[in-house]
Amino acid sequence: MLDIQNKNSHVYSDEDNVFICEYKDNVMLEPDDINIVVENYDQYAGDQDLKVMLVFPKNTTVSTAARQAAEKRGRPALAEALVIESTMQRILFKFYKRSRAVNYPIKEFSTREAALKWLHNR
Repeated sequence: MLDIQNKNSHVYSDEDNVFICEYKDNVMLEPDDINIVVENYDQYAGDQDLKVMLVFPKNTTVSTAARQAAEKRGRPALAEALVIESTMQRILFKFYKRSRAVNYPIKEFSTREAALKWLHNR
């Protein structure tokens, strides 16, 4: 099982090997915050792609540079669920989703339970 504390995130895996990243609340995420999680994923996943859940608390914001870093990320996942608690971040996600062409399912949720249920059914 995976369990890593980064500066602005907690990365771990669940019993079904879903790669989970919970960003800290009340922070502005920058490219380094995104890139370290991508590195965690690459090291943990090895040659296999995993299901991924990213959790963005209500008072966490993502800088433009961090959004651009996420868009450039080339590593695929089997499916990606984003739990977004902020209405404003949810709106920004819709733009992000349009600008990021991926060949795997990606979906936004307001609760962790719904996101995990969706991932486990994929």
